[in-house]
Amino acid sequence: MDTIVELKRLHKRVTYFYIRPLYIQHKKAQSLDLARYLPNTSILAYYDFLGQIINLNSFDLARFKQSKFQNNYTKMSSLLPLCQHEYTHWLDNTSTLWGINFLNTLYKTYDIEDFREFLNGNQDFINLNNTILNMRDHHYNIKKFDITDNPIPWKYQYIVQVVEDDYIKIIVNFLNKNTHEIICSVPMSVLSILETSAIAQELGMRITLIMTMLKDGEEIVESKLFEKEIIKQIYNPSLTEYSVAVHIVANAIQVEDIMVAYTISSILSRFVLNFPAKYFNEISLSNSIEELNFLSLQNIQLFENTLKKKDISLLFFLIANKLKFNKNYDEKSIQQSIINVLDSFGIQIDEIFIKTVEQDYQNKYEYFTTYNYQPIEDIMEAGYENFKKIGIFGQRFYNFQELKTPKALLGDDSEFPCFTNFIKTFSPKQHKSHLLDVTHAVETTFEIMHGKENV
Repeated sequence: MDTIVELKRLHKRVTYFYIRPLYIQHKKAQSLDLARYLPNTSILAYYDFLGQIINLNSFDLARFKQSKFQNNYTKMSSLLPLCQHEYTHWLDNTSTLWGINFLNTLYKTYDIEDFREFLNGNQDFINLNNTILNMRDHHYNIKKFDITDNPIPWKYQYIVQVVEDDYIKIIVNFLNKNTHEIICSVPMSVLSILETSAIAQELGMRITLIMTMLKDGEEIVESKLFEKEIIKQIYNPSLTEYSVAVHIVANAIQVEDIMVAYTISSILSRFVLNFPAKYFNEISLSNSIEELNFLSLQNIQLFENTLKKKDISLLFFLIANKLKFNKNYDEKSIQQSIINVLDSFGIQIDEIFIKTVEQDYQNKYEYFTTYNYQPIEDIMEAGYENFKKIGIFGQRFYNFQELKTPKALLGDDSEFPCFTNFIKTFSPKQHKSHLLDVTHAVETTFEIMHGKENV
C-alpha cells in the first residue's frame, strides 16, 4: 500500500481547526448518550457492551437450528461468521484488562440507586462517561463517497492533531491515489481496535468454512468472490471508521494480503487491550525518532503525555508502525515482533509484565466475586477462565467450542447456545430484564442532564 505521511502541529498552522475532546464537548450534559459511542449496531446482530448480551436479530430459533445443524455452506456461512464476530466482542469485553476495567466501572455505576449521586459528580459515573465517550471519536468525515471515483489502493496521510495542548489524536486521511484528494478523514480509536478484532475472527471463520465445506473447485471460486467482498468492504469510505486500524497495519508493513493484516491486527488488538496501566508511564519513544518520521524532538513529549493517559489507540498506532517481519506471519513471529517493539520502547514483556496484567485483572475481578447477582458472577467467572486460557495476545482464530460462552438472544426473543461450552446459569432474557431495573438511576440522570443540555 502506498504511503504519504505528514506531520502537522495544527495549532501552529494556518490550516488549524480546533476540535475539543469528546469528554469536554459533553461536559455540560455529563450524560451517557451510550448507543452512538459504542461499536456494532448492525440490524443482523450486535453485542451489547452495556449488558454483555449477544443479539442475533436476524435468526429465530427455527432458522438458527436449521442453519447450525445442517451441513450446508450457504446456511453455515450466514450464521457462524456472525457468531464468531459477536462472540469476539463478548470475549474482548469480558476477558481483557480493558474489558474488566470497563465492566468494573459499569457495574459500580449500576449499583447506585440514587441518581442524585450522579448529578453531584459521582466518580464512577464520570469514569464510565469518559470511558465510553473516548471509545469513539465522531470527528469522522467522508468527503468523496463514490467508490468508483477512488481507485484502489488508496494513499494515506497521517496527521498528528494536537488537542488541549498536551494531548494528541492520530487522524488518517485516505487519499485518491491519482488526484490526492481526501476521500475521508478517520481518527484512530478504541472502536476500530474492537471492530478489527471481531472482523478478523469473522473473516477467519468464513475462510475456514470455505476450505472445509467446499470442494471440486467450488472453494477456489468462493475464495475469489470472498476476496472481492473483503476488498469492497475495506475500501468502502463509510466503513473506514471500523477498519482504520487494519489499514494502519497494512500500510506500516506494506502487505497486500488483507488477511495477513487482519491476523496481525487481531493479535495486536488483544495485546493493547491487555496493556497494564503502570507501563503506559514507562514508555520511552526517544529511540524511535529516526525510525518513525511523524516523531520529532519537538513533539515527542506530546506522544508520551498522551500515552500516560492510557490511550490504547495511540499505543496500537505506534506499535503497528514499528512492526517488522521476514515474510513470516505466524502467531509466534507476530507476538515476537510486538515484543521487540515494546523492547525498543523500554518495556520488557517478561514474567513481571505478565504478572502485572494478571494482578490488575484479578483486582478488578474481585469486585464481582461477591456481587450477589449470580448471572453476572457467572459471566465474569467465565471471562476470567478465558482470560487465563488465552493470555495477553490475541489469536489468529478463536475456537469458541473450547471457551466458556453465554447463550445468544435471537430475534424471536428465544435463547440458544452458539457453542457447546455455554454458561448454563446465564439467561440473556432474565439479565436484560434485570438491567432495566438496575440502570434506572443512570437512565434518570441521562434524561435530566439531556433535558438541561437542551434548555
